[in-house]
Amino acid sequence: MFWLVAIIVLGPSFAGAQEQGYPFRLSNFKIEFYGGYAPLIPEHFNTLADYEESYLQFYYGQRYASLGPGYTVTTERTGDDRFRPLTKAVLWGGRIHYQLSPTLSLSFGVQYMKGSQDSRVGMNVTVLDGGSSFLTDKYENTGFGLSATALLPQLGAHFGWDLTPFFRPGIFIIFGPMFVESRAVSNRHMMKAGPAGYTSDVVETYEMKGRKTSLTGELGGSLHIRLAKFLDFFTDGSYIFRGTPNLSGPGSSRTVIKDSVSGESSTSSNWEGQWNLAPYDTTTSWGRFKGTVANNAYEWSWGFKRFDFDLSGFQLKAGIAIRL
Repeated sequence: MFWLVAIIVLGPSFAGAQEQGYPFRLSNFKIEFYGGYAPLIPEHFNTLADYEESYLQFYYGQRYASLGPGYTVTTERTGDDRFRPLTKAVLWGGRIHYQLSPTLSLSFGVQYMKGSQDSRVGMNVTVLDGGSSFLTDKYENTGFGLSATALLPQLGAHFGWDLTPFFRPGIFIIFGPMFVESRAVSNRHMMKAGPAGYTSDVVETYEMKGRKTSLTGELGGSLHIRLAKFLDFFTDGSYIFRGTPNLSGPGSSRTVIKDSVSGESSTSSNWEGQWNLAPYDTTTSWGRFKGTVANNAYEWSWGFKRFDFDLSGFQLKAGIAIRL
């Protein structure tokens, strides 16, 4: 729909511009290189960080805080203050312009976007019974991370006006496909020591990926500043639509348990699936652990919700333009 509207609105301008006395010449070409920044709010994807933080608080904070009188509980958090969601990305790109008229140019370009956020979080819990050591419980996750990358081939129409010989503001519309990939990883290490010499050491890891091709549209404004005869500095501000439903991809997990009573065991699995928002609901003696979390490990079932990998938002770019 976005492409259709763009073609209907801009098509007559494209068709007529070159016929209005603006001849073809090499100097009509311009090459741009830029970098930029884009805030991100992939709400569904970030439920993975919310889930891990809730897991830590429920099983290590709330659990031991519920112990009755006679126990002294000491809790120490280490590393980051929370599991951090994916909130930003950097951009690199380039495009070639051809000037059809003094006010209109067409462009073809490629943009690459990458965003990542890693977290290192831990919690140490010590429970004393009457002043003597009763139990220690330790959680570490030094390998939690969320990331997204996207490759965007783009076609654009740019309208600009020379206010002075040195300043040229403009507006633009850009559209094209987007090839997007996501990745989520976690590496929990949980160590417990209790009465009578009991020890437990558990390592849980997972990796989930997703990929999808979708369409994007971008609307924005620009300002070009003439630095030399063949060189401009420019800056862009725009809003880009980058919604991506129905993400799918591979996943894997592995659990290794070393227990002083039951011994050592390990399990692992691999899968390929569509991303969704899966519900979780656990009730224990100290409370209820409930919510939804993104994953691609489970087939769609009752209570699941559609997952949207939405990378839409404002972005800022700055770069140089070289006229041939």
